[in-house]
This record gives sequence, C-alpha cells and structure tokens, in this order.
Amino acid sequence: MKHVFRSQRVVIQLFSRYILILLLVVLCACSQTPNPLSENAGSGSYITANSVNELVSKSDLVAIGRVIKIGDVMNAARDINDITQPDPNIYVVGQVYVFQVDHYLKGNGEQTISIVQPEGILGESTQKNQMNIEAARLNYRYIPMELNKEYLVFLSPLVGFSKGEYYIGSIHPWRFDVSDPEKVLPESPWDAANQVFPSQTLSMLLDQIEHPEISPIPGTAINSYPAPGTPYP
Repeated sequence: MKHVFRSQRVVIQLFSRYILILLLVVLCACSQTPNPLSENAGSGSYITANSVNELVSKSDLVAIGRVIKIGDVMNAARDINDITQPDPNIYVVGQVYVFQVDHYLKGNGEQTISIVQPEGILGESTQKNQMNIEAARLNYRYIPMELNKEYLVFLSPLVGFSKGEYYIGSIHPWRFDVSDPEKVLPESPWDAANQVFPSQTLSMLLDQIEHPEISPIPGTAINSYPAPGTPYP
C-alpha cells in the first residue's frame, strides 16, 4: 500500500508541475507571433481582453516607455514545490527586456523595470544548452521587443520572484506599438488582436485608460480559448 501511495504522489506532483507550466505559458500572453524561420511554429490559446478597460483591470502596471537593453535569458518555469526556484526539469525560455518607464498610467515602480517574455520551451528530455534554447525559439510563437521602440504595456508581477523584480504581460494584447502616435496597434500572437483593437491614435487610447466610462473603439468582440480549467489572472 505504501508503494501505491508513493506512486500516486509522484503522479500528482508531475501533473501539478505541468499544470503550473501550462498556466505560465498561457498567462504569458507572451508577445509572440509566428517566427518566419519556422514552418512548424507552435500555436496556443491566449487569455485575451475585449476592451481597453478589461486590459487595465487585469493589470497591476500600465506604463509607457521603451526597451533600453535586451537582458539575459532565465528559466521562467517554477518548481512546483518551491516557486521561488526554477523548475528542475522544464525550461521556459524567459527573455528579459530592460524597460525604461516614461510614464505610469496605473500603479508605480522604478524608472527601469524588467519584463520577461517566454520565447520557447525545453522539455525534460532536452539538454538545457544554448543550441537547444535557440532551436526552441524557432518553434515558438513570439514577437521580440525592439530596442528604443516606444510601447504601451499592461503588466503583472512574475510569480515566484520578489515584488518588483520581474514583470510579465498580463493579458493579450499586453502591449501596443505607440511609436507612431497617430496609428497605435497591438503587438500580439493572438490573430484577432487587430480586429478587437483596431488602429487608433494614442490620445484616444489614453482617454480610454484614464476614463473607463468612455465607450471603447468599435472592434470585434472575440472570445478567447484558454486551456481548460485555466483561470484568468
């Protein structure tokens, strides 16, 4: 009987680990889009918003700024037994982007913050080396953030780290390209993002953030398809 109970515990731990990693990948609303170098780029389900008001309500930080440095790569997957530690088997390629904040629209923080974006996954049987990390990127949907490009970002703290240490996109589309204030568009792997959030001016978008009672820009309300049992953040 002891052997049976041990086996059951192992199964439960493995299942819990994969649920945690799946939740992370889905929540990372992870600035991703098909990589042109890969014909088999992975797809996925994204937790999405149908209005600017929903984007704001699901985020801890809303800010305008720019990427000033592309940082290191870290394992964004957390150990199911201690989320302050990386998962010992699964490796979620977490690219760190150092983001200089020009203006906080919701919440507050440092002048520079670190945004983590998942850009690949390595399974238990794959060696965690640079070659395999780069191969994992080719088979993952993501849009890399660009140096010195102006963004409007909707963020939440990355679970498992100290307050303010790392942030992650909260809900799709979690960032907008605001480099042209007359034509602001979302950056997201979610194919319907441009339908739900059509091109608008930065001024119109900021009005919706600061005054949620304003009617949203007419778009197309499209439901998301998160993984079964996955709660919204």
